[in-house]
Amino acid sequence: MVAHNLDRKAADEGADAIHVMTVHGAKGLEWPVVICAELDFEFRTGLWDLTVVQDAAFDAGNPLANRRLRFWPWPFGNHQKGIPLVTRIEDGTHGKSANLAAAREELRLLYVGFTRARDLLIPVIRAGESSSWLDLLQASWFKPMTGEGVIRDGLLGPSKVPFRTRTILPCEQSGLPDASQTYRWFPASLSRAKGPPATVIPSKLPALTSAKVLRTIDLGNRLPISGAVEENALGNALHKILAAEFVNPNHPNRLEMIRRILLAHGLIHDITAEDVAAMIGRFTSSIRSVFQPARVDVEVPFGVLGSNGQETVGYIDLLLETANGLVIIDHKSFMGRRADWPSKALTYSGQLAAYRASRSDLPIDSVWIHFPVGGGMVEIGL
Repeated sequence: MVAHNLDRKAADEGADAIHVMTVHGAKGLEWPVVICAELDFEFRTGLWDLTVVQDAAFDAGNPLANRRLRFWPWPFGNHQKGIPLVTRIEDGTHGKSANLAAAREELRLLYVGFTRARDLLIPVIRAGESSSWLDLLQASWFKPMTGEGVIRDGLLGPSKVPFRTRTILPCEQSGLPDASQTYRWFPASLSRAKGPPATVIPSKLPALTSAKVLRTIDLGNRLPISGAVEENALGNALHKILAAEFVNPNHPNRLEMIRRILLAHGLIHDITAEDVAAMIGRFTSSIRSVFQPARVDVEVPFGVLGSNGQETVGYIDLLLETANGLVIIDHKSFMGRRADWPSKALTYSGQLAAYRASRSDLPIDSVWIHFPVGGGMVEIGL
């Protein structure tokens, strides 16, 4: 439509149509007739939400002064009613203050909704039910009345406001359209064009036929694992442990950290923290001796936009800055034999190629697959 110089607004109050909008979305607009529904909405205070607390008078010259964030988490799970402690808190000073602030905000929102009407306002409530939102007005005259007449009071003092009350009951059975007729409200749907996905996940990329194994580094013993473990859980745990080690090298509580991660992934009875720490020691020692990195980064995010519009996004597990360029290392939880390392590493060549393509700031020295369970590293030539 831009080519025809037509500006399509989100809501055109001048159009001969029914607009279904939220009160917030209707701010600043006006219609001849406005129907306000859901007036039985029960507002809640922000006592248990993240709120901004103003400890002193507002200073226009320093608007953020004397302000702080306060968050009281709800400690009772799915229980919402009949909790004596909650009643005591909400009846206290902070609770009353939060309730008053929420009531003021709801009144402002109610004012916005009611003042969208130019000629006719139609509040809709359920017969025989209270309306906590309308009750905030404390206007006894603004209640459901029978028949029609004139209200001799108003929000702005004594006035005459004509009104009419109508009760609408649902029909017992809605009429069915004639089966021979064809009803069409919207244009026929367009066929969806088939194309590549908008986002590419590097781990889903196919292997490169041109990739080859350049060399293999044996890091020593395998990581002892007792029993059957789920490979995804093992991979997630080892990724977190390795990242934590490089961010916090030789941390005094590293064994406790390893145990907590193993416990969180259900591996505490299958792998010992001491064995994992020994594996990390062999790996980090080899990294230092082979590459002598000046900088080590973990879980490095990247996004690359391809020529066809696809975006490749992901995280590089380990990125080393060396004198010869960048070294990219990806951890894999493969539990197979050492003889299978080369063929298994080649299956990740497409992923490594995406990592390599994401870095154009420095030359790439090498890309590797690290098998922490088997205890080895395989360099892939792309």
